[in-house]
Parts: sequence; C-alpha cells; structure tokens
Amino acid sequence: MGGASSKPLNPPPKKHRNSASPQPPLSPIVGSSSGSSRDPWNPIKHNKKSISSGDMHNTSGYSAPPLPATLSPLVSSSSSRAVRKSTSVPIIPVAGPPLQAPAINFMSDTCSSASQYAKLLHRKILKLYNEYISEEGHKVNYKAISKSPDFTDYVALTTDLRHVDLGSLTEDESKAFFINLYNALVIHGHIVNGVPGGPIFRSMFFRNCRYNIGGEEFSLNDMEHGVLRGNRKHPSGYSKQFHNKDQRMRYVVPYFDARIHFALVCGAKSCPALRIYDAENLERGLALASQHFCEHNVEIDRDAKKIVLSMIFRWYHVDFGDTDDEMLYWILPHLSPDKRLLLESILNSKDKYTVSYRPYNWEINA
Repeated sequence: MGGASSKPLNPPPKKHRNSASPQPPLSPIVGSSSGSSRDPWNPIKHNKKSISSGDMHNTSGYSAPPLPATLSPLVSSSSSRAVRKSTSVPIIPVAGPPLQAPAINFMSDTCSSASQYAKLLHRKILKLYNEYISEEGHKVNYKAISKSPDFTDYVALTTDLRHVDLGSLTEDESKAFFINLYNALVIHGHIVNGVPGGPIFRSMFFRNCRYNIGGEEFSLNDMEHGVLRGNRKHPSGYSKQFHNKDQRMRYVVPYFDARIHFALVCGAKSCPALRIYDAENLERGLALASQHFCEHNVEIDRDAKKIVLSMIFRWYHVDFGDTDDEMLYWILPHLSPDKRLLLESILNSKDKYTVSYRPYNWEINA
C-alpha cells in the first residue's frame, strides 16, 4: 500500500447525511498509473524508466546501508557490467547493487511444483518472522535480518521465482503466495536500499522494487493493484494496473477481497500487523487481520456522531463501498460487539455524522 509532504494529507472532517458520497481524491500522479502502493496521493511526475540489473546506480537520492558480506555487490575490476548481466538478480531495487545469492536451485532440488515452492517459501518467511518480528507484528528488526543466514537462504530461494508456474496455483494459494511475497519484498527492498525518504522516493520504491516470477516482472504495485485487487486502478491512477493484453492478466484474482488491505504491510508504523498466510487457513487469517485492524483503527464517538478511520479507508474507499454508509456497513462486522453497537446506533439514526481520517505515520516499522 504521497503528497508533497512525507505524510498524506488529512482532510478536515466533512459532515453529511448517511447517504452522502465519499470525499473526492486529491490530485492524481501525472504521467503514471502506478504510484506508491500505500502513499497514493503524489502529484509529482516521475521518470517511468525501470532500473535494470545492469543499471544500478543510485537514482533515488538516498543511500542504502552497507550490505553484509553474504549480500555484497557483484563487482569485477575488469567488467562489472558483464558480471551483472550474466547473474540472475531476484530483485530490481530502486537503487543500489544487485544481490549475490548462493547458487541453489530449489525448484529442481527441493520442489516439483509451484504449490510445493509456495509452501517452502512460506516456511522460509515464517522462520524469519519468528526470529525477527515482534510478537504483535508491528516491529521488524531489519538490521538483524540483514545479517541472518536465514535471510541469505530466503534471497537464494527468490532466485528461483522465475521458474514458478503461477497458473498451477489455486486461487487461495495464489492469494497467500502474493500476500506473503509482497510483505517479504518490502523487507528485502528496505534492507538492500534503505528506507526511502519522502513521497517521491517512496513512490519509486513501490514501482521499481520487484521480483521475476514465472518469467514476468511483478513490482509491489503490480502485486497489490494488479493481482490482489483484481486489476483495479491505483487510487491516484487513471487506468488499471495491467492493460488488457498484459500477460500478467492471467494471474489476477477473479474475486476481489477488500480484506487484503489488512494483510499487506508496506513497512510503515501505521500499517497492519505483519503476519504469514497459507492457503489452508487463508479465510481465518484474513478475518482475524481485518478484525484486529478495524478494532484498533476505528474510533467512534456516539454522542458527537464522529467516526475516525485509518487513511487506508480513504485511499481505498471504493474497495469498501461507494458511499460512506456502505463503507461503514462493511466495517461493522469486523468490530467488537461494543463498538459494533456504537456504530449501528449512529448508522440507524437520522442525524448527521462526521467521518475523518487519521494521518498516516510513515516512519519505518522498526
């Protein structure tokens, strides 16, 4: 999942009748249909040129932290470009050198299908989460992960993403696969590039940080808006993430589930809790993630008829309903019984109510 400042604008509360339309979006990104996944209100025009593995000079304006020895840059005194060209690079970052991973072919040595690969990837990510993610899922120890042999193993595993046959995955397997991969790629990208400073570089991060999966490149924006949101427009975009002839259209989920917004973690403090998902328990996992997020990010003042929500509900209003009434009715079953009664009383009354949005905290979730 920005404006001219590092935090999205927080619009003033707007009083309306229950059937009022949602507030209009701010100025869209000019010249791009895929800005930052969780920082959508960025009217700055960006260079649409993708950074390739052979062109890894720093274009972002910030410096990445030193990489550990196991992830050292591929450098050759005679021909560094030739070395990079012949090496499989699992990530195309915003800036910085490609990664160097052990030559392990997990697809041939360990897995015989995309489903098995997805399960192996799940185990690798789960091991990292158990060691370096806080119990509540809101703090990531990036420094420790970068030095971990488990992370080196994960990087090695991502080099074989290019062999994965996404078409053989079931719908639930595909959803869990892309949710887990999105969250892991955010961590991977932050470790390689450092934390992007400001809305412009944050937008570049989500557009340019990507994996090669099944021979196709998938950026963070592609995973979220193209695959998991059912190929919907970025909140600040003019067109859908994938055009009709895009080969990646084959992997778009057929039925959009708005609960994915509470499973995707962009690395900010205001993001949902970081969790791992699997196909067998995907329904339960998404239900719990939605309940946890809504319970902690929906404030209701019945006497004042005021409702305060996370900015996620504003950015992706259309995913939860066309009107504020529809959005609030979507939220209703995900609240605790006490909060549900408060919101029901407001929705059932004939009085005006106010919906406002809490500013998003873009500080790193470390």
